[in-house]
Amino acid sequence: RLVLCHLSKPLDAVREMAAIVKSGGLVIAFDTDVEGLFSMPPTEPYARAKELFLERTRLRGSDPRLGLKLPRIFLEAGLPKPEMAIIHPIYMRGEGKRLWEHTLLEGAPYMLEKGLCTKAELDKLAEDLAEVAAESKLNIADLEVRKLILAGEPGGSVPEIRSRIEAAWNAQVLDHSGASEVGPWGYGDALGEGL
Repeated sequence: RLVLCHLSKPLDAVREMAAIVKSGGLVIAFDTDVEGLFSMPPTEPYARAKELFLERTRLRGSDPRLGLKLPRIFLEAGLPKPEMAIIHPIYMRGEGKRLWEHTLLEGAPYMLEKGLCTKAELDKLAEDLAEVAAESKLNIADLEVRKLILAGEPGGSVPEIRSRIEAAWNAQVLDHSGASEVGPWGYGDALGEGL
């Protein structure tokens, strides 16, 4: 989980995973695409953090956009019929909303050593990212989201919950069953009457 994007030769790692998996077993990778790093509304701190992530990984020879390339890498490693699910968490509040801030700061020594930014800039950026994380007054109904695919218990298949979510987001809710690492295996119908 979130390992291959840090490697300079992710294909070699997937080949090794394929070589050691038991017959009939699964090789599962959960990775990232830094293009998904943004705030709503857009903010300068998130834009700058994304620039630093891209530059840092470029210098290290790793790929911050590896997530979407996983099916191709799996095929190149000799794994047949890879499947893919895109999962994009949205954090409105709490520590989860600070994930990218903490991830960025873990790489501070390297970024300072390579001259990607100054300590003063990084300190200010950390302060600004924390401020963005503290803000939770976003009106989600204004985001222009039209459909939400949900899973969980209770989830979008419960009419009362589905109605509340649809009203809050001003969007249609579709439920599915599945697992994050494997992907969905059942979808609700358009009327939301079951899986």
